[in-house]
Amino acid sequence: MADQPGITAALWGARHPAELEAVAGALDWKLDADALAAIDQILRQTIANPIGPEFMAPAARNSVAA
Repeated sequence: MADQPGITAALWGARHPAELEAVAGALDWKLDADALAAIDQILRQTIANPIGPEFMAPAARNSVAA
């Protein structure tokens, strides 16, 4: 999806080194216009209230006094 206007990076969440092997095969992979349109439609129907960059901020931690 990095070929979309406004997208400058793709984030990959790997929990184990072996999961990174799939990245090499996905670097040149592109979705066609029909697939992108379907994804956009699903997102519009599913996400009623988009959020901003604050979504990526770490969760607040509650400190407990000993």
